[in-house]
Amino acid sequence: MPSGIGPAKGFELITFVSGMRHTVFLSTNKVCTTSQQDLDWYLLLPAALASSSARRTASSSQQQVPVSLTGASHIPRYPQLKITERREFLEENFLPPTHTDFTPETPKLWQQGLSRVQRSWKRIYDHSNLEALRGYPVLDPHQILRMGTRDEGRCKTYLVCWMVMRLPWLYRTTNRTSTPLSTTLAASSSSHPQSTSSSVQKAPNRFPRSQEWRDYLASVAGRLGLLESVNHAGGSNKRRKTTGNDLNTLFGIEWPDDVGAIDVTWQGSVVITEADLDTRQFNIPSSTIREIVWDLSEHNFRLEFLALNRCIWPRQQMSTSAAERREEMIRCCFPQQSLILLNLPRYDLGLGAQGFEDRYEYVEAFQEVLATWPGSGAEALRGMTAVRREGKRVSEAHGEEVYAIERVAYRFYCQTFFDYFGRAPTIPCLLPTT
Repeated sequence: MPSGIGPAKGFELITFVSGMRHTVFLSTNKVCTTSQQDLDWYLLLPAALASSSARRTASSSQQQVPVSLTGASHIPRYPQLKITERREFLEENFLPPTHTDFTPETPKLWQQGLSRVQRSWKRIYDHSNLEALRGYPVLDPHQILRMGTRDEGRCKTYLVCWMVMRLPWLYRTTNRTSTPLSTTLAASSSSHPQSTSSSVQKAPNRFPRSQEWRDYLASVAGRLGLLESVNHAGGSNKRRKTTGNDLNTLFGIEWPDDVGAIDVTWQGSVVITEADLDTRQFNIPSSTIREIVWDLSEHNFRLEFLALNRCIWPRQQMSTSAAERREEMIRCCFPQQSLILLNLPRYDLGLGAQGFEDRYEYVEAFQEVLATWPGSGAEALRGMTAVRREGKRVSEAHGEEVYAIERVAYRFYCQTFFDYFGRAPTIPCLLPTT
């Protein structure tokens, strides 16, 4: 990709390395991907996440984290103050999903950790990053699941809109420069959305909130000819506080005036033809919906985890080498050390995998990160081990030891996330089988 263009204003570039590189390009009536080797991807996150809380003071919790685990002399502490006004959150997001046809299986230990979060608004810390993750890095999967139980037709319409905008949105999120998509990638039809430098530069320093995601998906549906107007599916005007221009600025995707019906692809295959979309005679298999929900859950989990760690370990309080070490620690929690997945993996590996032998090395990496956080959960994790080693080689892993760490780590993570952001975190799911 072209170099020489600096990061978008108001955002900070975070580099991470993936084992494969994916070049995104738009062809006639399709969004496609191709893979090549050895590319550094960059993650664009709101700059607010790089700054520490204005109220993080020496009178906060004084629990010390071993420097050997962190590579830095900075000691993370909880913010000193709690919020003073009641904050609403969706209780149902802490509970198991009810729409089983659309829902990938949730790992039992993750669901237990989420369900056992102490959900009092008085626990929520008052800090400068509180609003940064009130929204979601990608579409909240709970919205799809809730719509599936109440209005399956609208749910599938919104899924179509997400499939159309997924790659431009991920490109906007992961683009290493602010170069317009049309000049960076292969030439394409002008009827497809683009993520451009001007739109990214104007984007606010926050993630879109639930209602904003619904409103924007409704506007995309209108562009595709699936809805007569935004008002028809975007919720009541009383609830909608963000105007169309504000939404376009927030999402930073520039759409041509004549999008119309197009072929809709998922994982490289056409799932809805242009003709079917034009006549609105289409269906999305439940297996595809489960894959989409898994993808949404996994991306939100990874990016929320990164953002929470950055609140606890502000980069400006660390040396460059220490900051790079912390980013490496986060990457090691995921297969191929990548935060973004342009394509679904072929094998179920990682923190949401079913078999402990497919999880344990990622559980160990997750434990290493959480052990450097403040709190009693971190202290407990520092005294636990999941693997036995011979030198640097893992010789064996014991299931019960892994489960013991997971019971502590997952609940500690979910509680810490709620205490910082006042909502349920997104948790990983088992990769759906085909």
